[in-house]
Amino acid sequence: MASRVPVFYFDLFSPYSCLAAFRLESVLPVSPVWQPVWGAPLIAASGRGLPSFEEGRERRADIVRRAARYGMSEWRWPEVYEPADAAAHARWQPPNTLAVMRLATFARQSGVGEAFAQAVFRLAFAQGRDISQIDDAIIDVAVRCGLDADEARAAPARQEIKNTLRSATDAAQARGVIGLPTVAVGEQLFWGDDRLEDAAAAAANA
Repeated sequence: MASRVPVFYFDLFSPYSCLAAFRLESVLPVSPVWQPVWGAPLIAASGRGLPSFEEGRERRADIVRRAARYGMSEWRWPEVYEPADAAAHARWQPPNTLAVMRLATFARQSGVGEAFAQAVFRLAFAQGRDISQIDDAIIDVAVRCGLDADEARAAPARQEIKNTLRSATDAAQARGVIGLPTVAVGEQLFWGDDRLEDAAAAAANA
């Protein structure tokens, strides 16, 4: 039987995951387990393609509206998220988050997973930083969360960390997770930042 403690599945370059992370503690009746997973294979397995340029632009506008409604500070998109026009969009590829998600996995193993994730979300969507590379800004976040700088830089290349993230992603997919963020409560899955209230109701009745 699945645990009744909610599990929050997220990828740090998912803006919807950022929206959900901002509200988790205020909406859910109990603190969830923060579980980093790599979003790319989950999306690929679901068969969903990239949105059109117009669809992507409207999604970004909707995210900004949601952020304002939730009371978040000013939203700032990383440049890698905003193709300049339809021609640029045709060549656009989603940012590769594998390295930073491996570092998030290391942070979770070290007991600072939530603090690290929240801080990197702010880097990406409040400061507009590209977090697809493990640069000094991300290492600074890791250090402020209590991690050793050299260990943080080395973590994404460690086979144990690679295997742990891969296993977590595979387990999420096997559980039925097809997009992020997803909050799991027992056997129930709630996909999307706008499903937090539904997840809270399920957790309250667990």
